[in-house]
Amino acid sequence: MISKKNDAIHKINILLADLVDVSTHTSARQKLLEIVAEATGYDYAFLVELESDGVTMQVSSVYAPEKINNIIEKISGISPVGYRYKIDLDEVLQNPDISVFTHISDFFPTIPHQIGSLIGTSIGLKNIASIRQRTKDAYLGAVNFVAVSDDTDFELLEYLCQNHLVYALRLMHEQEDRAKQAKEYQKSLEKRIEERTIELEQALLISIAAEERISEHYLNMQQAREEAETRAQEMDKMLEGMRTLASAGSVDEIFNSILHILQDVLSFEDAFILIDNEKGELESWAGTLPIFDNMVWKIGDFFRKVLAGNTLAVFDISMIPEWESKEVLIESGICSALHIPIITNHSTAMLIGIHHQKGFFSKKHVRLAERFAALAVQALQSAELYALLDEKKKTLELTVAERTAELLNVNEKLLAENAERRSAEEIARKNEIRYRSLFERTNDAVFFVSLDGICLNANQQAADMLGYGLDELIGIQVEEIVVSSEHDDVRSKIETLQSGQTYPVYQRTYKKKDGTTLRTEMSTALALNEYGNPAHIQYIVRDISERERNAAEIRALAKFPEENPSAVLRVSSTGEILYANPASKVFLDTWECTTGDQLPKEIFAICLDENGQARRAQAELEIDTSVYLFSFAPVEDTNYINIYGRNITAEKESDRLKAEFIAGVSHELRTPLAPILGWSEILLDEGPGKLSREQREFIQTIYDSGAHLHRLVDDLLDITSLEANKFKIRKERISIISPIQKALSIVQDSAQEKRIKLDINLGDNLPDIHADLNRIGQVLVNLLSNAIKFTPVEGSVSLQAAYKPAERMLSIRIEDTGIGIADKNLAKLFSRFFRSEDVVKASIPGTGLGLFITKEIIDAHDGAIYVESEEGKGSVFEVCLPALMPNNTF
Repeated sequence: MISKKNDAIHKINILLADLVDVSTHTSARQKLLEIVAEATGYDYAFLVELESDGVTMQVSSVYAPEKINNIIEKISGISPVGYRYKIDLDEVLQNPDISVFTHISDFFPTIPHQIGSLIGTSIGLKNIASIRQRTKDAYLGAVNFVAVSDDTDFELLEYLCQNHLVYALRLMHEQEDRAKQAKEYQKSLEKRIEERTIELEQALLISIAAEERISEHYLNMQQAREEAETRAQEMDKMLEGMRTLASAGSVDEIFNSILHILQDVLSFEDAFILIDNEKGELESWAGTLPIFDNMVWKIGDFFRKVLAGNTLAVFDISMIPEWESKEVLIESGICSALHIPIITNHSTAMLIGIHHQKGFFSKKHVRLAERFAALAVQALQSAELYALLDEKKKTLELTVAERTAELLNVNEKLLAENAERRSAEEIARKNEIRYRSLFERTNDAVFFVSLDGICLNANQQAADMLGYGLDELIGIQVEEIVVSSEHDDVRSKIETLQSGQTYPVYQRTYKKKDGTTLRTEMSTALALNEYGNPAHIQYIVRDISERERNAAEIRALAKFPEENPSAVLRVSSTGEILYANPASKVFLDTWECTTGDQLPKEIFAICLDENGQARRAQAELEIDTSVYLFSFAPVEDTNYINIYGRNITAEKESDRLKAEFIAGVSHELRTPLAPILGWSEILLDEGPGKLSREQREFIQTIYDSGAHLHRLVDDLLDITSLEANKFKIRKERISIISPIQKALSIVQDSAQEKRIKLDINLGDNLPDIHADLNRIGQVLVNLLSNAIKFTPVEGSVSLQAAYKPAERMLSIRIEDTGIGIADKNLAKLFSRFFRSEDVVKASIPGTGLGLFITKEIIDAHDGAIYVESEEGKGSVFEVCLPALMPNNTF
């Protein structure tokens, strides 16, 4: 709901936008009084303005019910509108800006006290608030508000008068002065034209007049050339400043460069930089004057807003609490200040530019400061990164020296171990022969399956179990030998195995050649090639239709794991170790136990739920400087639990290197992107000068391409954060209306380009949600952008938000009339990098990361996302988020 303050400011801004003709000023003055009075609860208001003689005040406008006007005129004999009286201007200037009167005679000294009491009683007077209006050192007059009730908002009245009403009056005075000057100028111009006409008639008779005109034209050309050179010098100064900033090496150099660059660009008189001293205060870092040195500033609400990333200009520093303690600065005559945040990953700073003229800094200064601050942050981050890299380089050099000494010692040991290695290679060769023999002779069926589900190899036991010839199994699609109800599970497990997930032991129903079914227990493992990439999948399958459930059967099942390079253990439901293959020795030695002993309690507890029952679980444990992924798998209908341990040290290191690589690449991309986007935006705003149509198209293409690359970098960083479990979610109580409106403003241009109709339907009384405002906005932009991207020209996209009371969920549905999604692709839609064949063939741009990131964000909010689609008819995406009730707190 819009506040009275914002509503009043909005109405005043609309009124000011229409102040183009001085003939509207009388009604505008009265309307201004009406807006402020209604917003603050005052019943009567009149504006008194200083006339041109400097000593006469006139009531120029009144807002009041007619009844009150009649009472005042009848009792006092004074008509409010047009009433004039003399003042002592020096005395008035010494008065405070704000006075409150409870008796009308105290306000109007010319009205006798008795009559004043009668008027006050007649209209029910509570108080008169008189707010004097000044601009710079000039006195404009006073606006006076009368209240006949106690329901008034004096603080809002003071704010609106001091910050908006005085601006409106000053604007009207300026327009009236300009109108007066225009009339005088018009008369002067008409006279000059008449005189010039006579001169031109005379000039026709003599040739010297022609020479004078040529000389005058030459002077104009000279002036235009000088102006062009001045603008070129300004642009050169800006570009040179940016080159200086880019070439600065240290943080000190960059801060000093920022001061000089921004002083040239923003025209402030002086400036200084404050930096966080980690004590909740800001200390002076650098400045253009010695007076700024060794200052410590407390951080109040205003500075917190700046340090939150907002560039703020101040009309008068005396109004800001943080400046109140800096009397030496206020007494020096400083009035205006521009506060610019400069915040990196490792430092928090604020640049403050100052000027002795009140209200010097405008929106243009703020916009330019924000752009240069972004470029400055990039330069600072580069400097901090280089400093960090230099420190790491020194550490690395020391480590290399130490490692070199270690390698010399290791080399001697390697020479001694060479003979042992050759012996080990011979043992490995024999083990390979043994493994092949075991593959052919084991009682279990063994399959090797490609990543797309085709049987590459199998042993004879596999062929016998299913009633096929061995040659018939090779090349067969796995789904042909599995019952149809489990096809989706087959595909799902193949996909998730490639992502690193394991399925130690589970059950599968196979379909034999004669059509009968066979219930099996199986384990799977992903085999990697020599480069560490997925090569194929290994299945070990056992017929469990007639198996016996005792310790002997457990030992039989363990035959094949004897050769498994990964650890395989089997424990009872009470934690007793029943079996451990040779690869488990490193764990048992660390845990100081062996077969027949109890598994350590802290290890066994991982697979127990709150009721002490076995459950599937995974955990990463560090053992002997290596990281292992342990999978706990209770075996159905038995009294034991399988434990599988896989060394993932290389994978973790690979993930770390990948994250560092992506972060580094992203930084290297962002560094040139910042000036590209910043300067493109400046050029599109035509700050340096007007653009031709062709130039605008070229620059717009540069900006759009840079923005697309910036979004891609952000997606890559999000993916890296997700994989490193560092995805940041900052939840707070928010209304969904704000992110919806912001997302719509972002995609509006894309929809207009394709003439796509956007329908928005926001339900009544939508509840708040506990969410990250920026991340929820990212979800909405992703879904709306996709809907527009995949919808043909002149289609439609709708967004509906509603509350589901039964589920206590806030629902957001985004529906389009686009190309739709094939049924076969729905299950893969939220997979990382997934893009359907139709989309790729149609050359529709995208990375396949948006929906993956979207689902991760929604999952992090304990929400859900659903999709319905039909090819050729469009899609519906629904996001459901937990709703907060009115009395919910967090």
